[in-house]
Amino acid sequence: MNSTDGSGTLDLTQAAQLCKCSAHRICTLARTGAIPATKIGRRWVFPTRLLQEWIDERSRANVTGRPYLGTVRRVTVAQALTLNGTTRRAAAKN
Repeated sequence: MNSTDGSGTLDLTQAAQLCKCSAHRICTLARTGAIPATKIGRRWVFPTRLLQEWIDERSRANVTGRPYLGTVRRVTVAQALTLNGTTRRAAAKN
C-alpha cells in the first residue's frame, strides 16, 4: 500500500525515515506508547495518518510555545518536593 497518501501502514524502518530518526528510537517510543503504533506478531506497525498527525501536533506545540503533553514527564522526588527551587514548606510559611 502506498504510504505517501496518508493511508495504510508503515513498518519500523519506514516510520523511522518519516520521523527522521533511528529505528531504535522509534521502537522505544512505540514500546512506551508515546507514538501511535501496534505490534502484530513480532513486528511494529505504524498507521501512516496517525503518525503524521503525531508529528504535526508536536510541530504545532513547538510553534505555539505550549508544552507538548503527549508523554508523561517523570518527576524525581526532589523535583516533587520543590517549588521554583524552594521547598514547599518554605513557600507555605511565606
